[in-house]
Amino acid sequence: MRLHSIPRPGLAALLAALAPAAPAAAQVRIDEPGRWSLQRLGYGPATIPLDGRSGPNRLPAGRVAFRYRLPPGSREGAGVWYLLRLHALVRFAPGGRRSLAYLTGATNDRTASLVKLSVPPADSNAPVRWSTSDMLNGFVERTTPGSRVEVITENFLQFAGVRPGVNTLSFTADQLGAARMRSIRILPDSGIAIMGDGPAQLSAEASASRASLRAGDAFRVRVIVANPSRRMARQIRVGVSVAGAAVGPAGPTSRRLRDLPPDGRAVATFPLRASEKGTARVVVSVDSASSSPTGVVAVRVASKPSTLEQVGRVAILVGAFGAALVLVALSLMRRPRRVG
Repeated sequence: MRLHSIPRPGLAALLAALAPAAPAAAQVRIDEPGRWSLQRLGYGPATIPLDGRSGPNRLPAGRVAFRYRLPPGSREGAGVWYLLRLHALVRFAPGGRRSLAYLTGATNDRTASLVKLSVPPADSNAPVRWSTSDMLNGFVERTTPGSRVEVITENFLQFAGVRPGVNTLSFTADQLGAARMRSIRILPDSGIAIMGDGPAQLSAEASASRASLRAGDAFRVRVIVANPSRRMARQIRVGVSVAGAAVGPAGPTSRRLRDLPPDGRAVATFPLRASEKGTARVVVSVDSASSSPTGVVAVRVASKPSTLEQVGRVAILVGAFGAALVLVALSLMRRPRRVG
């Protein structure tokens, strides 16, 4: 089942369903693909109680948790992938200076979703800046005017965040500086999802443009990045670094590639130069929102020809050219002359 094939309910309907969260009478067992919202798990929407303390300034913080069951043998991957959906409304009270707040979603105390909120001073008209980072879309930064932010984010669970039997889904709020969260509502479409497709997985193939190198030669390393998976691969960057003194970069060592759809391919080329006799390893690294393959291209550099060798080569060429001229002259001399 595709992640984006399920429509999101409207905010008005979610607000209408808001009510204090109540624990389910018995933990619901999640045993089939689809979305398992708080509502489907037997819970309602929840308000995070800010009755705890966190951070160096001991600002109000809180946590709310829900339980559910997974069948025997449950684990992340191997054809079954679990995601956490966090949909929340965060309201801020006026503050004296710019400050930070964090909203996290976790299963079994293993963080899956992290939202960072940068709150402007109350006397400014600047928007709230907030960002998320996940394996579906990578790092995304947004802005929201006013003091209310609607947060929606999804991400795959950590491997240790999935286990057979009883699991705990939790949402936590923390504050730094002068941040003042007035309320945090976890909306009822938050929860767990089971999908058949995991994160996009990239592959990388690298090669050098020349097999034989001498000191001073320029060459290129070509990297082919492919996406054989069934999800879009986003925020792809390719880079090279050199281990060893025999080779050095001759241009940019990093490039940003376009997002790759399933079965998509992209190519990046990096110029390098052989500097001295020896061996070197050109390390190729691919970074993306979902996977980070690496590779190595081994390079061997021979010494630069000495002056004597260069003179010798020139002499051989001149000698060969001279010998050819002599042969031509002899052939002309041997031709019989015509008598007029």
